[in-house]
Amino acid sequence: MRVSRWQLTKREAQILRLVAAGCEYKLIAVELLCRERTIKFHVGQIMIKLNAYNNRHAVAIALKKRLLQVDEIPELPD
Repeated sequence: MRVSRWQLTKREAQILRLVAAGCEYKLIAVELLCRERTIKFHVGQIMIKLNAYNNRHAVAIALKKRLLQVDEIPELPD
């Protein structure tokens, strides 16, 4: 199955929301019941698809392209 450049999988979108919230990879891995290495792989795929330089750039692109809405970003407890 070929995925268009801007199309993220459900898992990638879920991870991107947590990255946008400021979660570290280790915390995301615990939350999603997977390994930190798996999260790094997904973030790499997100960056390739969005042609982003880093996590913050990926979030900015996703917001600009409306792949991510501000109200979808979870708030982290203090």
